[in-house]
Amino acid sequence: MGSQQSRPSSTRTRKSSLRSSTGSIRSRRSFKLKQHQQQLLPPSLYEDAAATIASTHSKQLLQQTQQPSPKQKPPDQLDVPSPLGQHLQRQYQRPPRHRSRRSSPSRSDLSRTYSVLSSSSSSMSSMAWSGGLLSQLEATCSAITNTTDFSSRFSSAIQQPKEPWPELAISIPTTESDGERAILTASDILAQLESHPASDAFHIFKRAISPDNKTEFFQAASAWYTQHPECNIAGVSVARCLLYGWGVSANPAAGLSQLRELATTKGAWEAYIPLAEYYNDNHIHQDAIHWYTRATEADEMEIVGFAQFRLGEISAMSQEDQALEWFKKSAKSGNRYGQFMLGINYQYGIGGTKDLVLARKYLLASAEQELADAQCALGIFYYEEVEDPVEGRIWIDRAVEKNNGWALLFLGHLYETQGQYGRAIELYKTAATVADDAKAQYHVGLQYRRGTMGLPQDYKEAVRYLSRSAQHGYAPAQRMLGLMYAQGLVEDRKNDRMAFTLFRQAASQGDVHAMCMVGTSYEMNNQDDLALEQYRRAARIVSPFRAAAQLLTGLILLKMGRLRDAYTFFKDASAADVKNEADKLILHKSQLVLARYSLHGWAPVPYDPCAGFQALQALATSAGETRSTGEVFYWLGTCYEEGLEGVCEPELAKAFECHLKAAEAGHMDSAFKVALALATQRRDRAGAFPWYEKAAALGHPIAQYTAGFYHVKGIAGVPIDLKKARGHFESSAVQGYVPAMTSLAALCRKTVLHGSSVRKNQHKLCSQMVYWYKKAAAAGDAVAQRDLAMLYGSGLGVKQNYEAAFDLLTKASQQNDTRAILLLGSYYQNGIVAETNLEKAMALYDRAAKLGAPT
Repeated sequence: MGSQQSRPSSTRTRKSSLRSSTGSIRSRRSFKLKQHQQQLLPPSLYEDAAATIASTHSKQLLQQTQQPSPKQKPPDQLDVPSPLGQHLQRQYQRPPRHRSRRSSPSRSDLSRTYSVLSSSSSSMSSMAWSGGLLSQLEATCSAITNTTDFSSRFSSAIQQPKEPWPELAISIPTTESDGERAILTASDILAQLESHPASDAFHIFKRAISPDNKTEFFQAASAWYTQHPECNIAGVSVARCLLYGWGVSANPAAGLSQLRELATTKGAWEAYIPLAEYYNDNHIHQDAIHWYTRATEADEMEIVGFAQFRLGEISAMSQEDQALEWFKKSAKSGNRYGQFMLGINYQYGIGGTKDLVLARKYLLASAEQELADAQCALGIFYYEEVEDPVEGRIWIDRAVEKNNGWALLFLGHLYETQGQYGRAIELYKTAATVADDAKAQYHVGLQYRRGTMGLPQDYKEAVRYLSRSAQHGYAPAQRMLGLMYAQGLVEDRKNDRMAFTLFRQAASQGDVHAMCMVGTSYEMNNQDDLALEQYRRAARIVSPFRAAAQLLTGLILLKMGRLRDAYTFFKDASAADVKNEADKLILHKSQLVLARYSLHGWAPVPYDPCAGFQALQALATSAGETRSTGEVFYWLGTCYEEGLEGVCEPELAKAFECHLKAAEAGHMDSAFKVALALATQRRDRAGAFPWYEKAAALGHPIAQYTAGFYHVKGIAGVPIDLKKARGHFESSAVQGYVPAMTSLAALCRKTVLHGSSVRKNQHKLCSQMVYWYKKAAAAGDAVAQRDLAMLYGSGLGVKQNYEAAFDLLTKASQQNDTRAILLLGSYYQNGIVAETNLEKAMALYDRAAKLGAPT
């Protein structure tokens, strides 16, 4: 394994010097951009969300510009609804299907990116993982604080019902609530048809249908249509039963054919809406528009009003003004959905006109027709616009009586803000189960995930609720469920493929957090171009998290060496409004990178060390206890350590003070520098050990390697503990630190040769020993080459192979490894592989002696 003097001296270098690998100020002119960490640091408290996203970007710590990536924690995220006007342009669109053929990140890379929650690390990239989103939620912050935002709730009034029953698809005003309607048998329906004139057939069939009498309804419609083929509504009812399988085996082809025949041949206006609904549901919009337009000429005003509403809905995808006109016509026709949407348009000024008087008028008209969403909207209108909570609560309660998900969420939130968590959770669960509300399912699942609001931490329940919400296409639930798959909380092991699939589903709906997570996944898989595409998408979206996405975009551009492009994004991120601590963190991070532009003279910023140093000092003053403290003091300490011409002389005492502050804040590289300074400058190995341990815990490979040596050699009174040493060596080796590979292999060899459990673990230890020796030897480590040659010569753990041993000894001797030179000399002396050559053997022995080999 080598001596303490020879090995730890390499702690002064990673591949060249520690200074250059961690970001030397003096290297500003020749600085080569290498891989380094990045993070997304969205706000910790917005309308209904707090979020922290980060990414770990470097596979090999030795290639980083700033500091190595520790194992990170996952960002658990909540949603922030999109702006209302933007949403209305998209609200009627079903989520697009993601059909990307691009390769997905490997399992191992995703595992590193979305590791299970563990202790926090304070380097800038690790801070976002220290507890993730969940740790960023304020105690008083509800995940649904902004339930008053209509943009996330419009669809409940206009989406296709889960079972497309005619009455639900056609809005018919009624004085009865939906739950008060009597369930009719086939005989009851036929009796009503017999006792009423033919002109009443439409209303009889409309009122007869119920999810609980599918078979009875079909039997009555079929019997009546057989007796009265001129009754179009009976034929339409039979066709719809065939189309959707109501009370009869589904036969969509026959049902659709019959509807088309009734509409085209007989001109049955009763068939227009069912045909339009079918085409709309299957995204055949031109045919849907055709039949909705035909329906506006129907004899029944109820049909006309509903068709006008649907045309407004479709128009809202691209033409707000035209949509508003259709909603006006629908409202005038008495359609409760049209009235509701018109009220919302007037309340929020969608389409250009904000009129609270008209908003109240149309919301009230819709609410009085027992539309639960309108009742809830009117209640919230009184809470927010009129500030009349008494009247508002009346309407909210009426919607709650109908188990309206939106109203249940709003009322639950009222109780939650009052600290009545039990009642709040009860309402949320009702919304999630009875109303099958996706947002409520997400919220309940989140509380089970967190173990908050009086609920136990129950991953199984969390997955159950989140899965249901994700199935509805709710992007935040897809993202959260993806995180749980990545963390191994859904199955017995991590499932990064499923996690990545869920992230992409959420991202395809415009979820900013998910876009960044997809980008991070690509970046961890060294697909930087694809990662940049995702980050840029997120940065273009106007949202509370735009600055965070801009920061991520700038960081990956910086990593790619595109300094000018990156600079623009850092400037934009640094100019964002600061509303909370998370915003402040984004600001500090952006300003820190901009300060480094001046320190290094990165284009397009001229070299100005004075400006850069002053910016660092200002950040050190303003950082306070934020999570940017560590990185700010790290760079300030580096300035004092190296000195800046005309600005500050090298002052190791001040450098140590800054690195100590950064290390106390959890900065990995600074923790290592503190340890190194104590061990080398102050000759305090005992005092250095805790800092080596801290840096090792944060993921620093050289610190891990050095801490392992403390346990192997018992340095500074540290107890010898080969198990701990092996753990440290392995942690360092898997990050690519070659000396740790050799030391780990040597430790395995020592255990194999002298350990008490040789027989039980010999095969496993031999495999590890050979694996790491080979890996280190391939990386050019002379000690590993020599030791591996000895294994080949003795046949320990490998098949005896003198030729391989000879080649390895030759390579090691070329690096002046004295033991390798001596062994190579013995090969020539004894004629092993090479012909006996005593002269050459003596020359090698003499060379080894001159290099200090013991005689």
